Amino acid sequence: MVVMKRHIEEIILSDLKKKMVFITGPRQVGKTWFAKQIMAFYKSPQYLNYDVEEDRRIILKTAWKPECDLLIFDEVHKMKNWKMYLKGVFDGREKGQAILVTGSARMETFRQSGESLAGRYFHHLRQEMFIKNVRILNASKWLAGLSA
Repeated sequence: MVVMKRHIEEIILSDLKKKMVFITGPRQVGKTWFAKQIMAFYKSPQYLNYDVEEDRRIILKTAWKPECDLLIFDEVHKMKNWKMYLKGVFDGREKGQAILVTGSARMETFRQSGESLAGRYFHHLRQEMFIKNVRILNASKWLAGLSA
């Protein structure tokens, strides 16, 4: 599992040097946790969650730290016109500034309509923890059936 995690980290880190990276997937699969792990590879990262009022203010005012070399936007798809917002942030970012965006599987519908982000992002779907949790849940049900 550690080898797989390191391989995925390497892919994400490589992609972040070229374009925005979108990490999507079902709820509770570790998207936010994984994004925060990526922060360790940067000198001055900043994590912003649109669900947190103070972070939302920073996002809306584009008032993050100027020296920030990695911007993480979590749940930004809840923002009105979020695709146009990210397009502007990406196109106007500081040289060398990486952008990582996380959100629910619902976020994947962005490819079907609205503002185009074509050529500006790599998309990664996170599912492995979901599969692991399903296996654990099924094993628990099976074990519970043995004791009945």
